[in-house]
Amino acid sequence: MKKRNQVPTWAEKFLSWYCRPEILEEIQGDLYELFDKRAQKKGFSFARRRFVWDVLRSFRLSTIKHFQLPTNLAMFSHNLRFAFRRFKRQKLNTGLHLVGLTIGITVCLLIGLFIKHELSYDTYHTKADRIYRVNQVWEENGEKESYYGAPTPLADALKEGRPEIEAIGVAYPQNEKLIEITPKNKFLQSNIVLADTGLLNVFDFTILQGDAK
Repeated sequence: MKKRNQVPTWAEKFLSWYCRPEILEEIQGDLYELFDKRAQKKGFSFARRRFVWDVLRSFRLSTIKHFQLPTNLAMFSHNLRFAFRRFKRQKLNTGLHLVGLTIGITVCLLIGLFIKHELSYDTYHTKADRIYRVNQVWEENGEKESYYGAPTPLADALKEGRPEIEAIGVAYPQNEKLIEITPKNKFLQSNIVLADTGLLNVFDFTILQGDAK
């Protein structure tokens, strides 16, 4: 019994867990006998290593228990087998259903990703939920056309006529602009936006150089 106490406990438990009850006692007896002989000849360290190896080597289909699947897993396995049998009998019909389901899921995912992408614009501004862009709509001969811009004097008119507006910022996109620092220091700059000071009261832009005021 003193020698048997040297047997690795986790290996014994693993053997008891997977081995079929009707052959467990026989396999344990053989392993214990081998363990005792090896311990006497080559020491307990060698005997323990070989005991673990023998337990792992005994893990085969002929010795494993027939574990009962959980109810949900068993039902899933049954439905999966049923689906395969139906697919074999009705390949065209099942194939059409699978293609339709795949297309439907793919379209839903793409729509969700598109909406998420659209709603992600400019959300880093702290006042994003209260910022609006003023556009203009031209109607001629029953047809409407929308433009992203508005007349410049409209900003001053809104400041005077709409007291509920907290701040207004005006921006003027320019394809190309002649920048004059001094009469002798001039250069052309493309793709710029001219803006008034109110723009920084609306948006949270970080100033990299210069004074925002």
